[in-house]
Amino acid sequence: MNDADQKFEAVLAGLGLPGPRVTLAMVEEILATVTYDTRVIKGTTCTQAVAILPSGFVLATGQAASADPANFNPALGIERAISKARDLARDAIWHHEGYRLSQALYETRHDKASAALQQIRTVLGRPAVDAVDSQDAGASA
Repeated sequence: MNDADQKFEAVLAGLGLPGPRVTLAMVEEILATVTYDTRVIKGTTCTQAVAILPSGFVLATGQAASADPANFNPALGIERAISKARDLARDAIWHHEGYRLSQALYETRHDKASAALQQIRTVLGRPAVDAVDSQDAGASA
């Protein structure tokens, strides 16, 4: 968590804005689930870290390298690459969660949520469920 995010969060909280929003706590909760796959590229001083959500979605890649091989320390390189990947992942989470909230609000306002859900079910190969049919099924059970 960086200072700028904390200060901005305090400003937003102080304004008492009523609408739904992505919060720093939400971002940090997701960031805590991220794992990092690291590697040193053979024959170089380059280290990489890939930030990955539990779903397998790749959020970001961080990279670090020494200009002079005499200064290369793989453990420090990996630590630096993870730090860069974490910062980029945090930004990506803000972006993706903001999109997800914005889209959900749009779909709700324009009554498109059920159509979007049906499309997702179709893509995943799951049977479409009509809200009326599922209510009728529950009532008759």
